[in-house]
Amino acid sequence: MAYARMWHLYLTDVNDEIDEQFASVKQEVEVHHRKLSTRGTIDTVLKQGPGGGLVNDPRRFSVNPTCSSVASVVRISELQTGISTPITRGIVRWISEPFQTAKLRITAHCMNGLLHATAGGSRVAAGTIVAWLRHAGLIPYPDARAGVKSSGGVVTLALIACFAGRYGSQGAARDNQRRLLPADLSAIDGILRALRGSAPPLYGIEVTGTDESVTVSEENFSWRQAVSLFPVEWNAGMLPNGRVGFKIPEEWEWRAGRDGRCLIKIPAYFEVLSAGEGAGTVYYLRNTISNQRENACRLPDDWIVTKGTWGSDAGDDSDDEYNDDWAVMTPLGWTQAPDGNSGDKLLLAPPGSKLGVHGGKMQITVPLSKSDRKIRVIS
Repeated sequence: MAYARMWHLYLTDVNDEIDEQFASVKQEVEVHHRKLSTRGTIDTVLKQGPGGGLVNDPRRFSVNPTCSSVASVVRISELQTGISTPITRGIVRWISEPFQTAKLRITAHCMNGLLHATAGGSRVAAGTIVAWLRHAGLIPYPDARAGVKSSGGVVTLALIACFAGRYGSQGAARDNQRRLLPADLSAIDGILRALRGSAPPLYGIEVTGTDESVTVSEENFSWRQAVSLFPVEWNAGMLPNGRVGFKIPEEWEWRAGRDGRCLIKIPAYFEVLSAGEGAGTVYYLRNTISNQRENACRLPDDWIVTKGTWGSDAGDDSDDEYNDDWAVMTPLGWTQAPDGNSGDKLLLAPPGSKLGVHGGKMQITVPLSKSDRKIRVIS
């Protein structure tokens, strides 16, 4: 959906600091916004505070009919009180005008339904944001209906935070229509319940996020889901066709799976380890030849691990040779592309994916919009 107006909201701690993980935001946001403001399309209320953090400067914001995007910050302590400031109330009036389609994008850390700005800092239940927005003047869209995305006003609330759809070991789960639903008591669930339970209810707002970890892109402030590196024999990098992906070793068999995915057979010398139950189950692969348990590699949650499907999924149920084999199916957007020149098996990440280092490890980052793990629920 194309949005006429966008509000980028960053959470800060008591010292007006954004976590060092968001350093690129702190360093680039004003430059980025100032550049666009010269075209009359964006505005910002951000300035450097006395302690070096980011604060709002009311003198730098005015409701401009041609403005399409605004950036501001909010202290965790302000969310805890539920009392908004005049500058926030001005932005809410601007973003919630019914003849415009608008998106609110909230950047923060998240764990077990609580939002925070910095490690060890104060935390607040995600649902308290709704009370704060209501105090600032957010009202229901006329004729909004429960479970149906509105056609005007604030139509999307994107929670840009790690594990926003997770609570403890419980990750997001799919319903019988394959829609991904957040875990109970997760941040997304908390915001959804607060929207529906508001008086009057704020129906028609789509809440989005993921139950996976995310990393920030310094180029456009979009968030991307990180895919951990598979066993060392999988080489992540730029492939000969210019795309990001993996070069899969010969002993890893593969073939086309359902929905355009790729099904990859796990070699017998890998032990499949698991932890948790149901939707919260996580899987690890350990190379039994190296016999080093600490080298076990966790598979990302949206890579589906199955047993006994390699033969049966191919319509070959009678082949007992495959009935006990483990396989992993890629998420949507990953495609297989044999290299006609070298004969290598190439597994291509979705378009827009990039290589990067996160936590000291090489990773492929995938646009969340291309991932199975994007949660979309409507109040």
